[in-house]
Amino acid sequence: MGLAGKSSVSEDPSDFAQRSVWGLRWATMHRMAHQPNDPWYRVAAGEMPVVCGHRGTPAHELENTIAGFRRAQELGATAIEFDIRPAADGKFVVHHDPVTADGVVIAATDTCDLVSRMPTFEELVATCSDMFLDIELKTDDTACTATDYVAAAINAIDELCRHRLSSVIVTSFDAVVLAGIAESDLQVATGLLYHETSHEWARQTALEAGHHCVAPWIELVDQRSVGQAHDVGLGVLTWTVNSADQIARALSSGVDVVIGDDPVPLVAAVADAHRR
Repeated sequence: MGLAGKSSVSEDPSDFAQRSVWGLRWATMHRMAHQPNDPWYRVAAGEMPVVCGHRGTPAHELENTIAGFRRAQELGATAIEFDIRPAADGKFVVHHDPVTADGVVIAATDTCDLVSRMPTFEELVATCSDMFLDIELKTDDTACTATDYVAAAINAIDELCRHRLSSVIVTSFDAVVLAGIAESDLQVATGLLYHETSHEWARQTALEAGHHCVAPWIELVDQRSVGQAHDVGLGVLTWTVNSADQIARALSSGVDVVIGDDPVPLVAAVADAHRR
């Protein structure tokens, strides 16, 4: 059974073994519980997918910026997705690519020399204290081993998010690193990103590693694959949902989280689906 309001998942966010993607639902519900007549309460109850801003909201602000994350919330997103990678001093910064637009190699540069170009992970967590966080781990060109990366990520997430782990999910395309997070004592939900592999491989890999969700590219998503993931207890996040066709595909397939560059059409489509 899926996690869209149809399972027997505990509503206790401390019950990690049962929580899975419920952490996201729970975070949203806490935010909207005082407004039970608001349509977004239905989202929190798991009847509609959660809207997540992809790297903030690049349709309105520069991606992976504090302004973009704040704007995503203003436009109705209850979650934000962002990328983190380690700087030379081991601290994590928020940036998608290993090299900045002006040619600065992040892995070879200390945080103090990067803060004028990008936010730190610490700054983002402090700023977005009332949003669900989808933390994507970027592992390309990081100048460290998978073991060292996992240890650093665990330490950073534990230090900055330990008080809100029920409203955090960690995602990555790197199956080895993500498995390390899932196998650690850090009780945080994890989700496997994929776009060039099969649904079968992703489901099997996620189940073997103990992940809570799979996160396929939107062009791979259909009702069958989402249903198969739900049947084995996996939530489904999908990205990057921007066009009208992609939005319709995501909603009709029954995914749990829609991640897009512009929350506005996603929020409108979810609200419209709720009214039907």
